[in-house]
Amino acid sequence: EVRQVQRWPLGNSPLGALLDPKRDVARYGKLIPTGNPAVTSIEVRDSRHPEYGTITMIFVNDPGAPGGLELTSWVALDAQNKRTTIRLANHQYGVALADNAFAFNDPRKSGSPRR
Repeated sequence: EVRQVQRWPLGNSPLGALLDPKRDVARYGKLIPTGNPAVTSIEVRDSRHPEYGTITMIFVNDPGAPGGLELTSWVALDAQNKRTTIRLANHQYGVALADNAFAFNDPRKSGSPRR
């Protein structure tokens, strides 16, 4: 409604520690006990940049998933202690996607999808 866009580089987020193959996840993340041997929880934070917040990812053992683990949800906690929870469902692996499957419609420009 306000036609605003905010961008935060992925590398400047806790998720960047997991997606960048040059970064050592062990340096940024730690296992969080879950009480369930089929569930793995990893909390990631960059101690040099607490303003980036934290992200806690929850994986469930699934032999059909890549590496035997399925990402089921994550919780992002920002520097203001605001929590965002994302839950994933209906996982599919090895499925072809069209190039235009993920398009960004910039609200500042009417009708202009971007990737």
